[in-house]
Amino acid sequence: MRATGETDDTLVWFTSDNGITVEGIPDDQLPNLYNGGWRGHKGDLYEGGLRVPAIIRWPSVIRSPRTTAMPAVTTDIFATVLGVLGLQHPDPKRPLDGVDLTALIRTGTAMQQRPSPIGFWRYDRNRDSGNERWMDPALTHGTTPTTRNPGIDFVNFKHPNVKTKDFGGIAAWTDNRYKIVRFQSKTPELYDLLSDPYEQHDLSSAEPAIAATMLKQLEDWQLRRAQPQRR
Repeated sequence: MRATGETDDTLVWFTSDNGITVEGIPDDQLPNLYNGGWRGHKGDLYEGGLRVPAIIRWPSVIRSPRTTAMPAVTTDIFATVLGVLGLQHPDPKRPLDGVDLTALIRTGTAMQQRPSPIGFWRYDRNRDSGNERWMDPALTHGTTPTTRNPGIDFVNFKHPNVKTKDFGGIAAWTDNRYKIVRFQSKTPELYDLLSDPYEQHDLSSAEPAIAATMLKQLEDWQLRRAQPQRR
């Protein structure tokens, strides 16, 4: 590939699973885990359960190392691939969470602010565990072999239409500065990720207008994602 120039013209996107895991780690070793100072771990919707490293290699386009502080997420990958290839969304009626990062990748300066927030939702699947599955578990068995678990059953139960403020699990909504975390059984928390990246100071009482706006945006997003899609 290098001899033909394909290496230089190939975009490779490195990233990882979300957060630092504590699953299966012996209790006496938990204090030794290092998470870069971020709050929480895998399974949480604090930054320690969300942030991961990401590196993009595209030699013919990215000719020198650079970084960006603009928030991005793995759901941007699909939208970006469409943008890089100049393709239209194959099913434009379906919601698209990610944004096209092509301009950011090509120039490094074209996108200083994310055009739309990032949503995360850890849905409470237990409430729907008796429902039909989206996918036959036999098709997913063994797709993620690990030393601790030779085959993971990716639970994927169908759920009924979700109604406003009847969301299961916890969710988060992050823009270029603020982040709100919505819980199932306690008051939402608001953080300023620019001045408080480690999420130590809840601003929901000090900034009620910002909290209310972000919570409404989050709930609207959850409603759109929970409804069945009609073609």
